[in-house]
Amino acid sequence: SVMSCTWNLLVLGRARWHLFPPATALATLSAQACSWGSDASSLDTFSEDPGAFGPDWPPEQVWEATQEISEVLLLPPGWWSQARHQDRSLAVLGQQLPEALLPYAAEQVSRWLDLSQAPKGSLRSPREVFEVAAEEVKRRGLSPGHPSLLAALRSPAAPEPRPSPAQPAPV
Repeated sequence: SVMSCTWNLLVLGRARWHLFPPATALATLSAQACSWGSDASSLDTFSEDPGAFGPDWPPEQVWEATQEISEVLLLPPGWWSQARHQDRSLAVLGQQLPEALLPYAAEQVSRWLDLSQAPKGSLRSPREVFEVAAEEVKRRGLSPGHPSLLAALRSPAAPEPRPSPAQPAPV
């Protein structure tokens, strides 16, 4: 993602990583732009077959790392990555959007949904942009991939309490 930071905690196993800085050309990675600002590539950067790569391969910079149990790998915004797990593995990962990047994220969302018709200056904060975007996504019947995202964007600042999990019936 161009905006979020990703972290990956390896709980079990071992992983090899190839990391590509944001300046890496999409053509080098055989990547294509996808919806919601994400890009994808089917390229196996670990392939030993020279025919698997395009003419722009290899990129100027490829960072390589081996991640061991209990290590955390942090991916800054905009970096491409590919992992190859050496054995049975279990990883916990997540993404975070730093507060400083909220205005940039709001600008990107406005572009993706073409919210430029809004009166100039009417959307003053990233939160207002995200609220309008949530309504626009709903109106267009689009799927953001994470239904809870829409609810979170419309919710008040404090999250609503979650219902308690179902309890097993007494035997």
